[in-house]
Amino acid sequence: MNGPLRILHAIRSDGFAGVEQFVLRLAMAQAADGHDVAVIGGAPDRMRPGLEAAGVEHVPAARTIDVVRAVRPRAGDVDVVNTHMTAADVGAR
Repeated sequence: MNGPLRILHAIRSDGFAGVEQFVLRLAMAQAADGHDVAVIGGAPDRMRPGLEAAGVEHVPAARTIDVVRAVRPRAGDVDVVNTHMTAADVGAR
C-alpha cells in the first residue's frame, strides 16, 4: 500500500489506564507519521487534548454499544480497525 493509512482505534472505556495511555501514544505517533487516525474510547478529559493537538479525532465510548455506534459509520472509510480489549472487539465486529 502506498501513502498514508486510515487507522481507527477502538477501546470500550471511559478510563485512562495502560491501554488508553498506549493508544494515545500510538495514535499520536501514527498521526505524526502522516497517517489519518481516529480514536474511539478512553477518558475524554485525558485523551482529547493530546489527540486534538495531533489532529486525531476522538469519540467517547464507555459502553460496548457506544463502540458499535462509533465504529459502524467509520469502518468503511478506514484501512485498519485496531481494537483494544475484548469488549471493543465485540463492538467493532
